[in-house]
Order: sequence, then C-alpha cells, then structure tokens
Amino acid sequence: MCHLVVALIVISGCSSPSEFEKEDSIEYDVFCYLRDYQYHARTFYDVGKFGREDQNGSWEFRLGADSIIDFKLFVQGASQASDDPYANMYIDPTNIYEPEFRDEIVKTNVRELSIDEDYYLNPSELWIRLEHQLRQVDFLAYWMKVQTPDSLVEIGSLGAGGEQDTLLLKLLKSRIWSSGSSTWEYEWKNVYYLGAKNLAYSDFMVEIYKGVPGSEEDVSNLNYQEGVLYLQIFGLDVYDENGNLGVPDGNIDNASWLLDLQRGYLIFPDGKPFAPDYHIQYLPNLPPLANPVPEIYAESNPSTLRDHSKYYLKISFVKDTTTAW
Repeated sequence: MCHLVVALIVISGCSSPSEFEKEDSIEYDVFCYLRDYQYHARTFYDVGKFGREDQNGSWEFRLGADSIIDFKLFVQGASQASDDPYANMYIDPTNIYEPEFRDEIVKTNVRELSIDEDYYLNPSELWIRLEHQLRQVDFLAYWMKVQTPDSLVEIGSLGAGGEQDTLLLKLLKSRIWSSGSSTWEYEWKNVYYLGAKNLAYSDFMVEIYKGVPGSEEDVSNLNYQEGVLYLQIFGLDVYDENGNLGVPDGNIDNASWLLDLQRGYLIFPDGKPFAPDYHIQYLPNLPPLANPVPEIYAESNPSTLRDHSKYYLKISFVKDTTTAW
C-alpha cells in the first residue's frame, strides 16, 4: 500500500518517542506500508538444518566452526530441458532407507543454479540468498560438502546408487509453500523489501507502528512501547550516526547486517522479530515486545495472517526516489 503525498518529516534528534527535534528536515513524497507478515518470502534460506525441532529446525553443523567448501543448488522451474539431471530429494538425505519424512520425498528432474549469478552463499554462516524470489510452487534442493574441525562431511551425492545421472539432494523448499512442510523453518522470515534498489541511506526512513490492518494512516497509532521506540526494541537502532553504541538516534542504523541498500532489503536481527523466541536486550533496560504475533510465523493463509497482524512498517522515500510501489 502506497501513497503519494508531500510532507515535511523530521528524522534527526529524538528526545522522546513522540517528539522529534527540528534540526533537519527532509521532504518525502512516497509513503508505503508493509504489514508484519509481509516479509520477503522464498528468497533467504538457512542450509545445514534437518527436520524440525520445536518448530525451529535442528542444526546439523556449528555456525562459525564449520564451513561449506563445495555447494550446488538446484531448482525446478517452469520448464525443464530434456538433459536436466534426475534427482531424489529428501528432508534428511543421510537416512534415505527409513525416511522420517516419507510424504515429503521429491523425485524429478532438476536444473542447477549458478552461484553468484543466481544466488549468494555465505559458507561460514550457512545461508543463501536467491537473486530472484521463488514462486510458491517451486522447490529448492542442494548438495554440499562441509569442513568441520574433525572431518569432511558430504550431504547428498552427485551420483546415488551407482546411477551417475541420479542426484541425491537435501530438500530446502518443498513444492507447496506451507507452514505444514518440514522445510518451512529453513526460510528466513525477518527480511523486508523496501520497494527500491540501489538506495542511498539518506533516500528513505523506516518507522514501526502498532495498529490493525487498515489503520495505517491513523495518527493515534504509536511507534513506541513503554516510552521506547519499536526500532530500538527490535534492535534496529542502537547506534547514533557517528557509530557510537548505546546512543540510539531514532533512525535505523546504517549497518550492513541490517540494510542491503543495493537490493533494498531490511533485515531484522531476530529470525522472528514479531514473536522472538528469546528476549534479547539490544540496549540496556529494553522491554520485551508486549504483544507478539507468533501466528504470522506458523501460518501461510493470507486471511489468517491479516486477521492476526498487529504491526506495520511505514517506509518514507525522499522526493524523486524511484520505487517499485
């Protein structure tokens, strides 16, 4: 949802959640809103998880200690070339004879994606970012080798069962994009697309408000809880403009782990920001989120998501910024 307006909005010097010092003003002419459940789906994924454990997945490898040294990613697109390899895909390819997730086995032809061109791999933090968002009906699977302090571990096989043209792969996204799938927890749900790419930090401003769907323009909605901006509660504002920790300035920090300005992504520090599993105090004495929304991470039905939504992001762009909205 987007509106073309002209307004003067102050972005610097926050003395209280409801009062902004009028030291600098920037003219914004595009206001866009994203609900809490409108994260950028089917683009970022953890690799190295198997099955489910308390709805969070279970890690097979240790972040920081183990590193991917070889990796191949496969997808089924809208059309398949006749020479595409055939693959058997499992939730746990290390246990194919007694698969725990028997109803989620996929067997079909696949197409290999090109690293750097089609996706980015972070080998030490064990995650990938696709350059193009998948459709709901697409699936992802991978083969990889991981170096641990003790051994070299291979997940899957590029020639299974003596058939050199048959791949054994780890299923990363099921054909059906649904919270009922065992791959549901592999997908990141903390990334939001701001609506424009190749941004400068000064091109936009993001605020977080509490309010039901349809009330985004209600001026009585609050962007703070117990006197603390939601930006700070979510760990998005812990530095000032000079990089001083513990001195929030009312704006999202210009940090690479929060903002991918080239691609237009905002990345929350917590994997489930609107229903965190743990209360992380990004600054001293921060309150926990008073009204979490766990339903938006356990559901995929649009109507159900909208019914449970409680928060929204307000994204403001400076005049003449080109956006997708």
